[in-house]
Order: sequence, then structure tokens, then C-alpha cells
Amino acid sequence: MAETLRMTYYMLWSYVFRIGAAWWFCLMCFSLCVGSILLAVQHKRDVPLRRLIAWQLLAVYVAAVLVCTVFSRGGYVRNYANLVKHVNFDLVGTIVSRLRGPYNLRAEVLLNLVMLFPVGFLLPPATGRGLKDTLLVSVALVLVVEFAQLLLAKGSFELSDIAENVLSAAVGYLAWKVFELAIGRGEQPARTAGRHARHSEPKRSV
Repeated sequence: MAETLRMTYYMLWSYVFRIGAAWWFCLMCFSLCVGSILLAVQHKRDVPLRRLIAWQLLAVYVAAVLVCTVFSRGGYVRNYANLVKHVNFDLVGTIVSRLRGPYNLRAEVLLNLVMLFPVGFLLPPATGRGLKDTLLVSVALVLVVEFAQLLLAKGSFELSDIAENVLSAAVGYLAWKVFELAIGRGEQPARTAGRHARHSEPKRSV
């Protein structure tokens, strides 16, 4: 297990450093553009700051996922007449073979299980949507990544990747609900104390 975690850590940082300075610059520019748009929206509408921050982080993270999984990956020559050979619908068999395989395959499973965790965590506070919409957005995002990898010769279309990524989004959503519940419990005593303080203030004589 320790070797698998070490390999996961190595693969994660290899994705980060593989992006290159040009793509990092593009991500920074994209982040500034999104921030400017959100500030303009905040100026015209009374949008909670928490929602703006969630939108900012969500947009930048989705862009980073697309860069890491599609645009910055090296392609290879592919015979598009045999495109179906690069499609894998064996869900259970692929996952079992990866878990029983060498460390790099197990590390790939772990990466898939955390890739959309931030999406599941940030989408509810950004949009106010529930689990169903969070999973639908996650499925749409993964399908975009998988089809882009297939058509641009960046990788294969694998049903196991979709299942693992959507599962990570579901775990992220549950983590957000737990976090939201913890925040609500922390804010409730403060609100109660504030109400008691207001009621205990002596009335001023007119």
C-alpha cells in the first residue's frame, strides 16, 4: 500500500510538472478572467462571497483537469478506421485487473478516485444544486475528457475511468454536506448568543 501511495504521489506531480510554463500561464490568465467576470457579477447582483469563491475555484480546477488530461498529454498516431479498438467497456474486469496489477495501475485507480473530488465538493456551494445534478455534471465532464482523449489520440475511452471519476465526485459531494453541517453547527451558537445579547439590551427611554 505504501508503494502504491508513493507511486500515486509521483504520478500526480508528474501531471503537474508536465503541463509546462505556457499552460500554467494560460491557466493564470483564465483564472484572472473568471475572477474579473465574477467581480462584475458581484457588483451588479448581491451574490454571496462563498458562492463566488466556489465558482472561481471550480472553473480553474475544471480547466486544470482538461489541460492535464487532454491538452498537455502527448498524442500518438492512430488509425481512426479501428477506433473501436481503443474503447474499453469492461468495467469490472478493468478495475479488478488494475487493483491486482503493479503499483502504477493501482496508483491510476487512486488518481481517478480523487480527480473529481474537488468538483463534487465545490459544485454544491457554487450552484446550490443537489447530488443528482452534481453527478450529471461530473458525468458530462468525464465524457468530454474521455471522448477528447479518444478522438485526439491522447488515450483510450474506458468505462472504468468514468465510474471511478463519478464515484470521486459523489464522495466530494458527501464531504461538502458534512462540511456544511459542521459549519452550520458552529454558526448556530453564535447566532443564538447574538439574539440573547439583543434581547438583554436595556430599552432606552424616549
